[in-house]
Amino acid sequence: MKTKKDFSIVIAYYNNNTILECLMWLLEDLKKSSRYNYEILIVDDSSKYPLSKPVLKFMKKNKINYFKREKNAGISEVRNTAIELTKGDIIVFLDADCYIKKGYFNELYRTFNKFKRCGMVYGKREAYHDLPFERFRELKYQYKSGKYSEKKIKEFNIKDKDFYLVSGQNMAIKRKVIRERGYFIPNSGCEDIEMQYLIMGAGYTSVYNPKLIIYHEHPHKFWHYIKKAFRYGRGFQRFKDRQGIRLLRNRYYRIYMGYGRIFEKFGSLKGKGLKYKIEVWIMEIGDFLANKLGRFIEKVFNKKNKVSVGAYGLIYKIKNNKLSFLVAKYSDGYGLIGGRLEKGESIEGGFIRELKEEVGLEKKDIVKLFRTNKKHSFASNRAKGMELHQFLIIKLQNNAEPIEKEVKFKWLSENEMKRLTKWVKTQEIINEIIGGIKENENL
Repeated sequence: MKTKKDFSIVIAYYNNNTILECLMWLLEDLKKSSRYNYEILIVDDSSKYPLSKPVLKFMKKNKINYFKREKNAGISEVRNTAIELTKGDIIVFLDADCYIKKGYFNELYRTFNKFKRCGMVYGKREAYHDLPFERFRELKYQYKSGKYSEKKIKEFNIKDKDFYLVSGQNMAIKRKVIRERGYFIPNSGCEDIEMQYLIMGAGYTSVYNPKLIIYHEHPHKFWHYIKKAFRYGRGFQRFKDRQGIRLLRNRYYRIYMGYGRIFEKFGSLKGKGLKYKIEVWIMEIGDFLANKLGRFIEKVFNKKNKVSVGAYGLIYKIKNNKLSFLVAKYSDGYGLIGGRLEKGESIEGGFIRELKEEVGLEKKDIVKLFRTNKKHSFASNRAKGMELHQFLIIKLQNNAEPIEKEVKFKWLSENEMKRLTKWVKTQEIINEIIGGIKENENL
């Protein structure tokens, strides 16, 4: 019996009465794709209303896992929770108000197999009902993203001048890419777009496949829609500030900002009545203004989107011509000793403070300390933004022994150290530094 999962299917749930239909559509497609080993997880973001008995019965019958968060924290925290609880090589993110088109998982599997450097695959959204609010949202999204008439699979990298925006209700990401790039950054909107940017910035590609279709329901309420547009405007501005995007260098940075080909929508409204068209255009104007207002308020009044910096050390000593490395025991496993710098601290000064606070070692215990040119920035859930790790190399006196203070500690052998962390990029840097230490010490 296989334990490895091809897909982990994550459904974000919050007070949504369409969850049963979503699951039925999902299971119907999966049963026709029986060659895949999969798991389904519903993550409840502390909904006010419990799941109904028919839903719970359906979940139990089909072995669907369920996890409820204690506090409502938003879609990013739901997805981050799911990443920790699932095991699949590919994590598929869907929403409880979305229904997948037949053949979805066969097409998704083929896409990942075809594009070997791909880190993320995403598809097309279509309105589930032909109502002005729902139809408008999908039309606007498709037009602004350039995807409305696209029929071919497109692969994009960070250097492309034109590429399409991901939709968080219809995306799949390789687990190893998330481990390298980091978790979703909590935001009020655009978490999916920021993840796409980070994945492509790490050297992977993102692939748009128009055959991956979900039907999306939207609340038919004007003010609900306007509030969302305002929130997404703030979220996009946070994303821009956090990533240091200042110039509108290509379409990717323009499309969310209201410069889509909006007038082309008249062609798709052919045959609709005057009232329908007026409703759509009122929403277009409202969306544009609410989005701009949200971005303006975030830009002027919120100054919290700075990148935090941390200093982390590869601490070693040599005994009997063998290397051993000092690491700390945290809640999620062993890791490098260090932490986030305080205001005004230097890299070296901040690390020495962390070393003393965590394991009681001081500057006099250090034989060598120097800063490397290695650094790694990633999306940090803890920092609610980007975190930049600076790496230092520290050789300790042979008689220097740490004492347990804030964290426990352990000495690892060279081979154990080469398997220290689940973060791919961090592990690559550690292994490269270990090679340099061995060369310098003639080991």
